[in-house]
Amino acid sequence: MPVSEKDRLYWIDAIRSFACLCVLVMHSLVDPHVFKACTGVMANHAYLFIATGGASVLFFMISGALVLYRPKPALPFFKRRLLRIGVPVVIWSVVQLLIKVFSGELGWSEFWWRVPQIALSAQVGQYWFIYVLFGIYLMTPVVAWWLERCSRRELELYLGIWGVMLVLRYFAHVFPAVDVMVNTESGYLYHFFSYLWFAILGYYLRRYVNIPNFGLKHLAVLLVTLAVAITAPLWLRRLGVPYPVLASRATLHFALAGTCYFLILKHLHYGPRMCRWLYIFAQHTFGIYLIHILVRKFVVWPFFRDCVINVAVMVPVVAVVVAAVSFLVVHLISKLPGSKYIVGV
Repeated sequence: MPVSEKDRLYWIDAIRSFACLCVLVMHSLVDPHVFKACTGVMANHAYLFIATGGASVLFFMISGALVLYRPKPALPFFKRRLLRIGVPVVIWSVVQLLIKVFSGELGWSEFWWRVPQIALSAQVGQYWFIYVLFGIYLMTPVVAWWLERCSRRELELYLGIWGVMLVLRYFAHVFPAVDVMVNTESGYLYHFFSYLWFAILGYYLRRYVNIPNFGLKHLAVLLVTLAVAITAPLWLRRLGVPYPVLASRATLHFALAGTCYFLILKHLHYGPRMCRWLYIFAQHTFGIYLIHILVRKFVVWPFFRDCVINVAVMVPVVAVVVAAVSFLVVHLISKLPGSKYIVGV
């Protein structure tokens, strides 16, 4: 697709590319070799996790900005998504399960038990995102119908309720009455936990938040807000907020971080050459997401496992190398017939 195409949103490509890199950073943090080979783990690990976690929700926000903004007929949309996303997930899930069998981590009986379950739930932990995304897709006809008819103020009211829920989660461990409101069994605010609201937020930011003459003043405000979003959870942990709450994406700090990333990348200027590279890389991000765990484990980490470097330096470097190798592999696979059913390209 030529860079001169006027109706292509290259800032979406930028957000998708950035989010992909951040996910690779986050998944590098959980590798056991990081904790053996790096210094300064505790604080740096926490900062990197929160910073990249705020970026991971961008995938849901992108989906809302694209799918909810201009909804398509349901059945053709579902068919296309099932073939272009569902089939590759099944293929690479089976591949990773087979690797576990041949490495002795899994028996054949469990393998044959888990393969049919791929259609129901993620059998590879990192693929949880795909299943959540399909759940959002199933809701898009209903949500898109509502968004076409509600006013901006009404939408802001609902997003405000979602924001209140995100704040209340910080206090649920202290006040039983608050816990009753947000618990996952009978709390009436439970439905505002859904990742669907990140998609709705992405729709809102695309449609209603456009900053004319975006400059250093706006960038500074967003960067300060981002810094608060990244550092606040560390102080909240000292105040006794449970770690599972702080690590959950359904919290205000992750929503704020995602919003800041989204708005910054939406309003930056991209030259023709940058647009072309963003488009090419963004087209490969789904395939990179599918194979990066294997690339990291079998190709990249053998070269880094004995390095003693600060985690804040080592993890991003590893993530960039994983991204480069994964991109090359996906690009080569994309030359094969039927590659869109293997890596989505």
